[in-house]
Amino acid sequence: MLTVIATGTRDGKLGKRREDLIYDISKVCVEELCLDRFKALVHIKQTRTKQLMDGFALGYAQMDKVDTDEWGKVWWGIIELTNQHPKGIAKTLCHEWVHIKQYLRKELSFDGKTWMGNPVETENYYSQPCEIEAYDLQEALYHKCVDLKIIR
Repeated sequence: MLTVIATGTRDGKLGKRREDLIYDISKVCVEELCLDRFKALVHIKQTRTKQLMDGFALGYAQMDKVDTDEWGKVWWGIIELTNQHPKGIAKTLCHEWVHIKQYLRKELSFDGKTWMGNPVETENYYSQPCEIEAYDLQEALYHKCVDLKIIR
């Protein structure tokens, strides 16, 4: 079972509306990407600042580590988002959930250098296969959230 925790930076509170938005979008993404069968904890953190991360990104996702307990593997992931308008949060979150899917299904290596077992041959961000898929699926997930009236 996949568990989601949403907080501000330093585990601070987000506010009820923002927290509900993140949880509702995440629920759609987990269901649509069929991730609920994975045993994982994904911590979603939203920064207070609207500044781009590393001068470039609105968000990022990574799988931090894999732990083993008496029931098997437990995956640990982090999604970090900048502070944005709710529609921006939705698009960024949908995009980053696709990367979580790629990590959990072992389509993308943890270091981002291997896609579907093959080396990533381009350094151009928009030409990387994992980003092409993330941008494509982000739109479908976002529109599903709009259809469900999570995003207005």
